[in-house]
Amino acid sequence: MLNDSSTLLDTTVADRPLVVVCDDGGLIAGRYRLLRPLGEGGMGNVYLADDLVLARQVAVKTVRPELSDNEEVRSRIKRECRLHAAIGAHPNIVTLYDTVEENGHIYLVMEYFAGETLAGRLAAANGCQGLPLNKALDIVRQLLRALACIHDRDIVHRDIKTSNILLQLQPYGRYLAKLTDFGIARAEVEAGAMTRLTSLGTQGPGTPVYMAPERIDPQTFGDVCPASDLYAVGIILFELLTGQPPFTGTMTEIFSGHLVQQPALSALPVSLPIQLHAVLHTALAKQPAERYQDAEGFLAALVEL
Repeated sequence: MLNDSSTLLDTTVADRPLVVVCDDGGLIAGRYRLLRPLGEGGMGNVYLADDLVLARQVAVKTVRPELSDNEEVRSRIKRECRLHAAIGAHPNIVTLYDTVEENGHIYLVMEYFAGETLAGRLAAANGCQGLPLNKALDIVRQLLRALACIHDRDIVHRDIKTSNILLQLQPYGRYLAKLTDFGIARAEVEAGAMTRLTSLGTQGPGTPVYMAPERIDPQTFGDVCPASDLYAVGIILFELLTGQPPFTGTMTEIFSGHLVQQPALSALPVSLPIQLHAVLHTALAKQPAERYQDAEGFLAALVEL
């Protein structure tokens, strides 16, 4: 999977000098003026830019040259961008505004959503036992609404994780959550293609901590499906409530946890509703058929709390 950083400001890169990633001194398609770096990842870098036509700020994701030169990657990017664009505006999904191909480069122009990632929020709360229940459930509900939208359009995200969930603090302490970085350049990668992409230095198909069993062993657990995304939501819910995901350690230990171990629901704080045990038991079932089959079903279970 071609992983990438979010459209949020990354303080580790924001103060670095702007690296020119286009052939016109920071101006793309005569319209998008790059201002400063926002983040960096396996797929490329993310920049804050001015849209000179509509007088607004946007986030521009670049695609590394060795990837944009790969015809297979280019075709997948185009396909997934069309799917992303078909979604339109959704309150819990970062909007794709435009794609630009110029002088052999590919740029994705997206909504700029200032704030922080959920991963960053959890890191800032280091030493605490997760988030308060009401905040955790509110974030997960928003994530499920986003997944309901993309699953209805036959899109599976395939990389649900805390660094792909963006948060913006709202009045009265509530967080607006938006899902980002879905589907781009990582749909249905066959083994040979993944080997080639890995040789280019990109990450594998997913993030191990959040991987559903079928992402690891499709021969045993079947194909990737919407329930694969919902498994990752279950992992995130567990992490939000306890402060860490259920399976940690080495890559082998994490994979073994997903495949054969049951999550330690006893790690949940005793103050939480006991119904959460049943919700997480279903969300984290090893077999996809035993999980929630759609985001609406998962949402309904949370409402019952």
